[in-house]
Amino acid sequence: MKSLTLLIALCILHIGFGQQIFDSKVYSTCVNKIESIDPNTSKFDDLQFLKEKLQNKQIMILGESGHGDGATFQAKTRLVKFLTTQTDFRTIAFEGGGFFEMYYANVKTTDSKGFVSELQKSWYDIWSGSAQIKELLKYLSENREQVKTIGIENQAGTAYWTEFPAIVKELAGESAFHGLKYDSFDSNFKNFYGSMYIDTTYKADIPQLKSDLKTIRENLSKTQNQHSKPLIQGVLNIEGFIRQMELNFGSYDEQNQSISMRDSLMVENVKWWIRNNPDRKLIIWTANFHAVDNLQQAIYAEGDNFYQVMKSLGQRLKSEYGEKVFNMAFTSSQGYSGNIYESEANQLVADPDSWEAELSKQIKFDYAFVDFGKTGSMRKYKNYAFNSLLLGFRNRKATWLNMFDAVFYIRTMYRSDAAN
Repeated sequence: MKSLTLLIALCILHIGFGQQIFDSKVYSTCVNKIESIDPNTSKFDDLQFLKEKLQNKQIMILGESGHGDGATFQAKTRLVKFLTTQTDFRTIAFEGGGFFEMYYANVKTTDSKGFVSELQKSWYDIWSGSAQIKELLKYLSENREQVKTIGIENQAGTAYWTEFPAIVKELAGESAFHGLKYDSFDSNFKNFYGSMYIDTTYKADIPQLKSDLKTIRENLSKTQNQHSKPLIQGVLNIEGFIRQMELNFGSYDEQNQSISMRDSLMVENVKWWIRNNPDRKLIIWTANFHAVDNLQQAIYAEGDNFYQVMKSLGQRLKSEYGEKVFNMAFTSSQGYSGNIYESEANQLVADPDSWEAELSKQIKFDYAFVDFGKTGSMRKYKNYAFNSLLLGFRNRKATWLNMFDAVFYIRTMYRSDAAN
């Protein structure tokens, strides 16, 4: 079955290409020079062209090839500053930002004091602990009234995740635990986390945990507490995570289902926010892998149909909201990438047949916005397959123009460093 799926996918893709992927005129008509990725620059003249492109968009998805891309973190921070000061995008949603954790962080700090610390407790530290994120944290802290933050992550991994029972108790009161024993639930909840992330000595009663979470949801739905609705959504996230972990211990296909399920849950969090904020615009901070549309048009590996069964956040959002969604990937042709836990950075060298290698020759400046819009000189390449490093800096063939609206090119990547 996998071989048949792969064969079909290969037939869909336009396989052969010459030494040069695009005509040179593409780079003169579809590329905007970006002057800087320094998040401390105060001028945004080079980004003004984005206003027209994003005029009718409600969701702007900013990807990254890997979670150790320090240069991309800084470029995205500069874009966040531009979008939140020069356009009407005012909310940022974070992959790795826990849904209920980031909600709690916002409730707990009514002003900028202590906000950075709260955000770090509610956002995975591969981002929040990075030196290249410090300016973003500072900016968000100083502009809390103008720029809002939400988490769309359902998985465990934040400092606040195991505090869920205490957070519910603080925000919703004892009534949320009617019909169950709080101490037993709290202990079982922490044991579940321990059994997943620490060692097998932690024993969790999963059926009881599921039952208690359902009871909490039902109790919250009966209250008029202002925090009930986001807490109910938080419970749904945890229930989804438990199901993910069950799948993750299964077959390879079930593990793939778990990954796809995570994206579906992140999308449900986005949809929840939009239902409650229908007139607001949202920036999503995530990876290229989650931002991508039409992932089925790429080949993960020979004989492996992982991409064909994966339905990403970007694809789900475009299916739901159509042209209101704009997804932008980030890529580089050289340099290093590494997250804060990696002692050695991974060297990035663009394969000779990759689009990034061509970019490095065709574009003479260090930073560029490449428009994948299906107009002008790009139109004839819509269904053209070519190799690119867009997904995790691994050279893969796909009809990339059907998968992203634009790409932000950073010639030389540098790693993410641990903040002091």
